[in-house]
Amino acid sequence: MNHGFPGIPDLNIPDTLPEHIKLALDMSDLVQLAEEYEAMEASIAASEAGPSQPRKKRREINREREKGDVGLFKDYFAENHVYHEGLFRRRYKMTCRLYNRIVADITTEGMSVNWRYFTQRRDAAGRLGLSTNQKTTCALGY
Repeated sequence: MNHGFPGIPDLNIPDTLPEHIKLALDMSDLVQLAEEYEAMEASIAASEAGPSQPRKKRREINREREKGDVGLFKDYFAENHVYHEGLFRRRYKMTCRLYNRIVADITTEGMSVNWRYFTQRRDAAGRLGLSTNQKTTCALGY
């Protein structure tokens, strides 16, 4: 049925219906289309206007990740480490040599695709994230 309104598609109303029912169906569908069109226009206008309130800058919490990494290295992996091999073995349930081999396997080029989580990366603010040793220690549950 051709209603003659530009921009609104013709409705597929069967020709076997009486004329007064065709007009009623046509008008109710037109009202619904007009309401949907107005809602869509309002939504577009709201999105073009941008957010109603400016974004608040989040407070940065300095967790001193770098100090944690340096401390972990000094405690267990430095030449003059603080804790001896026996204590490392008791805490990690493995030798320091095995732990270092696991970390080396995680960080090799071939494995970095599968183990990308364990590589140290920068966050959105440009700060360094946790180191490979920190993430491995966390994953082992210690």
